[in-house]
Amino acid sequence: MNEPQQHQQLQHQHRHQHLSLKNDIPLSDEIYDSSRLISSPDGRKRIYCFKHENINHTIEIINSRSSSSKNRRKKRYVIEGSYWSVKKISYNIRKAALVLPERVVKRVLRKAFDVWETQSPLKFVYKPRGKADIEILFAKGVHGDGEPFDGKGRILAHAFFPRYGGDVHFDAAENWSPNKYGHGLDLYAVAVHEIGHALGLKHSQESAAIMAPFYQSYTGEKLHLHQDDIQALKRLYGHGESLESNEGLKNLPWNEQWHTPPNICESFHIDAITTLSNGTIIAFYGDYFYQYDKNFFDFNFPQRIDEHWIGVEGDLDAVITDSDGDSYFFKSDRYWLVNSKGNVYPGYPRRIATGLIDMPKNIEAGFVWRYDDNAYFFKNDKFWRYSTSGMPEGFPKKISSIFPHLRRPPNKIDAALTLPNGDAFLFSGDHYYKLLPNKFIASPGYPRRTSNFWFNCRKNSYRPKMIENKRLIF
Repeated sequence: MNEPQQHQQLQHQHRHQHLSLKNDIPLSDEIYDSSRLISSPDGRKRIYCFKHENINHTIEIINSRSSSSKNRRKKRYVIEGSYWSVKKISYNIRKAALVLPERVVKRVLRKAFDVWETQSPLKFVYKPRGKADIEILFAKGVHGDGEPFDGKGRILAHAFFPRYGGDVHFDAAENWSPNKYGHGLDLYAVAVHEIGHALGLKHSQESAAIMAPFYQSYTGEKLHLHQDDIQALKRLYGHGESLESNEGLKNLPWNEQWHTPPNICESFHIDAITTLSNGTIIAFYGDYFYQYDKNFFDFNFPQRIDEHWIGVEGDLDAVITDSDGDSYFFKSDRYWLVNSKGNVYPGYPRRIATGLIDMPKNIEAGFVWRYDDNAYFFKNDKFWRYSTSGMPEGFPKKISSIFPHLRRPPNKIDAALTLPNGDAFLFSGDHYYKLLPNKFIASPGYPRRTSNFWFNCRKNSYRPKMIENKRLIF
């Protein structure tokens, strides 16, 4: 079996959100971050989110619906991290006639968009022809996005976050009704929830919110955003005309209001990569970092570097973690020393020239090779070995000496990494190389594409996929 086959795809829970029906709830690794429409204890239909880390939370909701809200956190919403940078957003509707008359679907979706428009500065405009910002599609089975629908039952719809296009797809095999009074699934209620994802909102922990991982039967003819939904929307886009004050938005940095984190698959390279003392792999790109959490790439990321490691700047040159669990963050002629808890030691950053004797500044990559427990640094077409006694004789050496079997070896190394099992990798552009276990020489069979094997980026697409790795094999 080749390596792409060994990287089995996990449900794309962080790329988009599913809605689905309960036919059978899996009780093993098949429980993904999808939402399933099930019957609640009181007989009403709700959508529950089954996810590894909030199964207990779901059970608590089911058994404690009348519990006091005094212990609830004020902020329970979750935003995905990408937003629309324009306030006028167009949408179109394709193949609506597969489920209901087109005029009915158009009216229902207009009503669903109005729920979000009334509480934000956003304006949603129907665009009957041509490409729109948000494309709403009704389709069956395979429909071109790598996320085939499964027929009647279970998966009902999915929505992409703004960074991935913001499209909303409904399974045309379902029995849809334009409202709660029909004998099918409530298209209006599901659409309101899915549009929230298309605007950048993830599931909320507030049980009464539109973006809760379940919904309750609503009263009246219209759905209304909960205050938690409004706060999330306000966090992303500012206030709508119906909100009285502008408090809160003025305290947000501009780039948090409107800046979309970079998509690592769009123009692939990584600035640095390291394995922390707990075994977590962290890849750095611009002002953000991505995380491999144990056995898979966690797409709750990217997150900002300066929000996780307070005081450390982005656009790093290299990051290495030593055998004591301390990490060195290098940028230009400075470096930060950070402990295993993520705290910067007092007195940092320091100048490389004063803290690390004989070390070149503006390094491009570095790592600790477990075979000899020495640190190696790369810059331009050379590399250095560094130990507690300083730089040994014979260094720097040519990077080409690491690749004796290649006619065209890489002329620079962008990042380097050692896994907990001792495997070592060098990264250059969108390619990576594996070192032999006991020689500082690249293994045969390389290079391979980093975007494919480490981030599982789609070919000809900017949408990275979640991957399931029972065992990381690179």
